Amino acid sequence: MKRVFEDNFFDKRASTNYRVFRYLKALQDSGFTINRLAHESKLSYSQTYNAFQDIMVALQLMQHRAIADLNEADFRAVGGGVSVDTYRYHLLADTVAFRFFDQLFRSGGFDVHAFCQQEGISLPTLRRKIAPFKAYMAQCGVTMNAVTWALEGSELRVRLLLLTFYQLAFRGVGWPFGTRRFQQAKADFAAITAADPTWFAPGRATKLDLMVLAVQALRLDNGHALAPNKRWQGVVADAGMTLAPLIYTPSRFATLPQPIRAAERDFYYFCRVHFLSFDAAVSPVQDRIMTAFRAGDHAIGRFASGLLDAMIDASDPTTREAAPSRHAVLSINLHRMALSCYVADGAFAKRLDFLRRPEQDADNGRLPQLIRRYFNGLTPGDPASVFHQYYPCLHRDLYSVIAPEFPVLNADHMLNIAVFVDSGTFVNRDLMQFLNGLDFVRLLVPDPKHRPDLIITALSDTGILRAYYGEAALAHIQLVQWATDADDNDFFHLMTVLQHARRT
Repeated sequence: MKRVFEDNFFDKRASTNYRVFRYLKALQDSGFTINRLAHESKLSYSQTYNAFQDIMVALQLMQHRAIADLNEADFRAVGGGVSVDTYRYHLLADTVAFRFFDQLFRSGGFDVHAFCQQEGISLPTLRRKIAPFKAYMAQCGVTMNAVTWALEGSELRVRLLLLTFYQLAFRGVGWPFGTRRFQQAKADFAAITAADPTWFAPGRATKLDLMVLAVQALRLDNGHALAPNKRWQGVVADAGMTLAPLIYTPSRFATLPQPIRAAERDFYYFCRVHFLSFDAAVSPVQDRIMTAFRAGDHAIGRFASGLLDAMIDASDPTTREAAPSRHAVLSINLHRMALSCYVADGAFAKRLDFLRRPEQDADNGRLPQLIRRYFNGLTPGDPASVFHQYYPCLHRDLYSVIAPEFPVLNADHMLNIAVFVDSGTFVNRDLMQFLNGLDFVRLLVPDPKHRPDLIITALSDTGILRAYYGEAALAHIQLVQWATDADDNDFFHLMTVLQHARRT
């Protein structure tokens, strides 16, 4: 699977242009040159120059502004107001593969031959271009009919695929479904929130909130209603919860029989629980919902609570991560992940599939071993044992959400950094705040007995470091010189260095 969403659609040229544009935006206020761009992006001068020319031509078209002589000084004039997400979407929309899936997902009946004629390509060429994302779809339980090209798979998985596709494609840019659906989704969101305040707290709708309703309406308009999900119904019944009809009434959906209206209502409730929260604290509504789902002896509660307990039990009791109170949001997210996997009965599309974490991290090391051990320990007769079969589709996602909260358990995948910058200074404060925000960084108190992977130092003379760690040890430690007047460009360069060091 392509771990970066764009890689499913970009060719090599588009990938290079996107990479260079991101560096251009980071360096646009610093008087960059092609040489510096090439150095920062780890590309050759000719690759960088050609990408820069492509970018400048595209920006002129996007901005409807022509410039006769393209050079570095002109970038800010034509590109200063274009965000990375805007340029990324421009590149996506320029690919045949993206346009194919966009039209396929929106259409009630797709004519592949008409599409090929419109694009001026052959059917074999189209098959080759769509192969990466088609393979991802198959991993998520959604395929295309060999004759009609219609989507096949459970309707729940199809909708989660569409939500993932449009969330990631339209990240930071506009709305994919037109004004009519936008206004209808806003009105429906307001009506739903008022109909069940126990589940839905008053507040402004997010783009994702509206996308859930728009995708649901799109699929219903195209004749694809949901069947009742017995697993979801069982979970709700076990929790003793009563779900309101919301907007899914005979007056609104007169052509749908009552069981299908209830299934569509259930889909909306499910989506509001399904999507993970990365807030710093648990909201009152989240707490009420998850308290209900933890009630009784259901497989979901036993699995999620048991997994978190296993991580805490394996932790050093003297560390902060051993305190259960520090993991309230993680507990909710584990319950959500378990619920989603249980209701979908296996793999489904989600944003976590495209998290930029090295995939091998989730398969090797102490924390992955603990997760695997927990699955292996699920014994027949235990309600949680139903999750044993889901290890292949769950373990990487679980690792992704558990690892940031258990850095000691995940120490073998952390980048160990020692900082030699005067404490108590603004320079040290800003640097430490930056490093503490990176979930793959472990800060070490300087100690000759514990060799870091990397040292960030403001010392002008490395002699002190050689005396501290020893000549032989220092030869194997990467040094990053830090300026006492560090600006955004220095932090950008540091992030590039850290990402590279993490991968090597």
